[in-house]
Order: sequence, then C-alpha cells, then structure tokens
Amino acid sequence: GNTMAKAVVTACEGVKRVWGDGDETKALSLTKLFTLLMLSQCYRWIDGAEPDSGDKQKEARQASASKILYLFEDDSEEAIKDFLIMDTQFKYDLEHESHMTHLGILLLAQACEACSHKCIEWSRVSFPIKSMVPLTQSRAIIDSASISNLNDITALWNCHAAGVKMMMKHHEEQAKP
Repeated sequence: GNTMAKAVVTACEGVKRVWGDGDETKALSLTKLFTLLMLSQCYRWIDGAEPDSGDKQKEARQASASKILYLFEDDSEEAIKDFLIMDTQFKYDLEHESHMTHLGILLLAQACEACSHKCIEWSRVSFPIKSMVPLTQSRAIIDSASISNLNDITALWNCHAAGVKMMMKHHEEQAKP
C-alpha cells in the first residue's frame, strides 16, 4: 500500500495537486487506502482460485480488513463497510470489463479525500457503480477535475501494478527457507 501511495502522489496529476506539500496525516491516509486495495487484490486472486463461499468469504474479508484497519487505528464499522463496498466495486469492474474505470475514478476520489479534498458526496452514491451517468445526475460529484483525467486513471492502475509487484516480491521473500 505504501508503494502505491508514493507512486500515486507523483504519477496522478489530480492527486499531486491536492497533495501539495503533503504531511504525515495525508501519507498515512493514502497508505491505508492503498493497503486496503492490496487486500482487495488478494481476494481477487482467491476468488479466481476458489469458488465463492458466500458469507464465509465475506466474513474473512471483514476480519482481514478489520485487522489492517486496526493497524491504522481505524477499525470502525464504517471503515470496514467502506472497504467492503470498494471490494464489491473491484469485483464488479473485473466481471463487467469496465477496464477498471469506475473503480479508478472512485479510488482517485478517495485519494483526493485522503489529502483533504472532497470530490464525491458518498452518501449520494449507489454501489456498485455500473455507469457514471447516475453518479453525475445525482450530483454526487463535487469536483470532477481531480478524478476524471483518463491519464490519471491509467497512471493509478500503473501504480497499482507497482504495488502488486512489491507485494508479490515480499511474499516470495517470506516463502524462502
């Protein structure tokens, strides 16, 4: 998560703009956001290897998110719920070949929010997002400039790849005798 957070701040113009000079609070919030994304990525791999076991798998996701959020001193029910919603969006985007655009926009919005810049009124968002039209019609988008740049969405997913690579390297090193 930390690898991806560092990369997003430099690669995504919208996030870089709201990052400004940055500070410890912003860095920690971005690291938390992208650590949870890496957890969601791990569950995507599990989903591909094992059939969906419904409630048992949801409980495992919840427990894992709670443990990670505890490290960030934020294992509130709301934070766990937010993770589960984004995890559902991740799964939806993969299954519906949206090229991860919806999740990318949402992650950019959350990254901006971690940097104290609100882009989306989350209470007006219905998940999973299947089209951006209802999102824009509901006036949920407060600031689209920071989240709608296609280059930033592409950069975000390149940063994700760097984070995944680092995570895989860590796991490979841990598996060595």
